[in-house]
Amino acid sequence: MKCVKLDRRFVRMLIWLGLLVSSLVRAEWVTIETSSPIYRNDLPAARQAARKDAIDQARLRRGGDLQATDEVVNGRLTRSSLSLKTEMRIGRVVQVDESVVDDWLSMTFRIQLLPQPICNQTPASRYRKKVVFTRFALDRPDEADFGGLYDIDEQFPQSMLAWLGPSTFLDALNGTQLTLYQNTRTAPTQETEYRTLSHAIDTARSLGAQFVVGGIVRRMALTDASAYSTSPWGRLVRAVGQVDMSREFVVDMYIYDGFSGAMMFQKRYQTIGKWNAGRDDRLPLTSVGFAQTGYGTAVLDTLAEMASDVEVQVACQPFITRIRKVENKMVMIESGATQGLRIGDELKVYRTRQLFEGTRFQGTEIRDVKLALKVNQVQPELAFGELQVDPTRYNIQTDDLLILW
Repeated sequence: MKCVKLDRRFVRMLIWLGLLVSSLVRAEWVTIETSSPIYRNDLPAARQAARKDAIDQARLRRGGDLQATDEVVNGRLTRSSLSLKTEMRIGRVVQVDESVVDDWLSMTFRIQLLPQPICNQTPASRYRKKVVFTRFALDRPDEADFGGLYDIDEQFPQSMLAWLGPSTFLDALNGTQLTLYQNTRTAPTQETEYRTLSHAIDTARSLGAQFVVGGIVRRMALTDASAYSTSPWGRLVRAVGQVDMSREFVVDMYIYDGFSGAMMFQKRYQTIGKWNAGRDDRLPLTSVGFAQTGYGTAVLDTLAEMASDVEVQVACQPFITRIRKVENKMVMIESGATQGLRIGDELKVYRTRQLFEGTRFQGTEIRDVKLALKVNQVQPELAFGELQVDPTRYNIQTDDLLILW
């Protein structure tokens, strides 16, 4: 039998195509029609309620389970909750139609369903990691003029937050009042006073986050700068459709470890689409009109890809949280039930120490002190645990870490 030797690049291409086809097969779109009453003429609230109902319907359509949880203390019902468990996660949510009849709002959505990221089952995999999304700086603000996309620096990360809302792996936090980069030309390599690459550590500490996401919108320019020319010739070629109305979108995204400030992920995303809108139209990122343009579709697809990358990068990481306060043997923990902590959980205690060479910050060292903390009280965003020994013997203090691998 004659042996055939395959070119390595050809083999890699086949593998890549196989993975691509597999991912496309597992992802799907569903169309959901929903309605919501309009109370006191509050149309935005009705839209939000309809969108949430559409997402819940989409998740139920793919085999989701409703689970009821009741807590009874001394024979009295103290808390009752209803949660939806599903093996799918929500991708893009595209509004297709909207109508108002009397006091009822009817809406139609196309919703993308994606499989959950796959992690090896570890003790840490059931905890939700806190991720704060900061404002995405604009490298060239003048390119936001077309469409009035001046708020895209806040709306882009906020839309990623909405995309990740149903995630079982992440607790996404809104930090869009903060920006990591004062100078977009040197980002992300600019240094702080501690010679770290960014202000990620301070941002994470202020919001109690394990990871920090930042980014820079590099380009939103029209391919043809004269596409909206008001000259007679410009109007003529535009009227007969002979002008290039495509528009670029280039964005850099960075994910930082919130305890060391180290960058753990960076990637540039590029796309292009037709900007089929008028010169003076105002179409913010979150508007229906933006989503209906070819450019809007391309940008929102990129947004969904970026949000998915954040989830995949963070989901399988160890669960780490800070010690907020130490009082005798009682320790206050900077995470709670929202992140998955339960009474009886045990977390390992690690000391932290910043390393310097002269005045240059070299990194953060974490050291296992061979202590375990047992959780005995849980609140939504806080928990309390008790150490079996006097913490002063090990100098356990605020900002030391609790880790579950």
